[in-house]
Amino acid sequence: MNPSQKDLGRRITHRNPVFDEPRAGVIAQILSAQFTYKTDAGAVFMCLFSEDWEYAKDDPTPRQVAT
Repeated sequence: MNPSQKDLGRRITHRNPVFDEPRAGVIAQILSAQFTYKTDAGAVFMCLFSEDWEYAKDDPTPRQVAT
């Protein structure tokens, strides 16, 4: 699943085997093979399209955010 520019602002859940628990955040930037997302605490993380992630079930509607 590859997000597009229209998905900026959508909430996602990212599961990485290195993390002890899933992280959630809002898509802030989309690059050619990965995207960045910002958590509610303000931390920014990167996620490859091929990693284990999904759109959050509690926020199914995309919306634009200022970056």
